[in-house]
Amino acid sequence: MIIDKYKMPALDAMRSFLMSKTHGMLEDEAGGLWAFPERAIFDMWEVEQITGEPRNSAYIRGNKNE
Repeated sequence: MIIDKYKMPALDAMRSFLMSKTHGMLEDEAGGLWAFPERAIFDMWEVEQITGEPRNSAYIRGNKNE
């Protein structure tokens, strides 16, 4: 999704995600983020790129109607 939307080279997209707070949250099994759909994880990463905090995502705040 990152590659397609932002036209990033694959290595840059991977690096951006792996270095993100979103990825750190995903690694924490107790947090339950692994159960979120791919779109939600992408939204969290994208919000993090804009605001610096993935928890600002509507998916975390509970405002996303899906």
